[in-house]
Amino acid sequence: MISLSATTTPKNASVLLGECSNELEFALNRFAKDWGKMPTRVKQQSDFQRLIAILDVWMPELYSIYDRYIQLSAIEKAEPVFCGSGCSTCCKHYPTSIEPFELLYLHAALYNREDYGNIIYAFHQRASIFQKLAGGVVNTAQEEDELLYTYFLKNIPCPMLAKDGSCSIYAFRPMTCRMFISFSEPKYCGGTNAISELNRNYVVELPDHIEVILSQISYRLHSLEIPQHLFAGLVRVNELFGAFKPH
Repeated sequence: MISLSATTTPKNASVLLGECSNELEFALNRFAKDWGKMPTRVKQQSDFQRLIAILDVWMPELYSIYDRYIQLSAIEKAEPVFCGSGCSTCCKHYPTSIEPFELLYLHAALYNREDYGNIIYAFHQRASIFQKLAGGVVNTAQEEDELLYTYFLKNIPCPMLAKDGSCSIYAFRPMTCRMFISFSEPKYCGGTNAISELNRNYVVELPDHIEVILSQISYRLHSLEIPQHLFAGLVRVNELFGAFKPH
């Protein structure tokens, strides 16, 4: 397993990044093999618990490898990263491109919390606001970008954001939340500064072949029609599986 150290430099980060990509591909293929053995339709609690059991095994490892991939990507850029604990402006975005299996994993992690009903309600509120802003079908990438920016300007924090600006589901946050880093000061991340030349946010993209594997894994759940948005997606997962105990 690849480990980072204080001696990791932009030069050797490039080499380690390739090795980390290979490690992630290997882990995803093993996960896909286990995932492929599961039924595509969950009819009873035991089916759902089998799904969650696989996610409990694989998601911590996948997220750990992915986090190192992000760290190496940042080191390779040879620029200081300004993100830190309590710096939460990015938590005002409307998170998209969430894999359905990530939403299942998050649902299972939150299910036994006393405030889970309040979380679902808050997620539903934000999904409704986004839907009203959309006002219909979004046809192009530019239209989606404009819609996401309009939502961002409303300055609505994620329900999972704690009072001190930290993420209350940090270990379970989806890849979309992990991949967002900034090479500019936090003051340039919020409001209209987000589209200024002084803002230098950076989204860590995965190699295309990794994205293909992720798509293949998620496709097994396509019949469930789970939105690939954090808020609407978790609401949908709760609708589908809220009657089943994950563990």
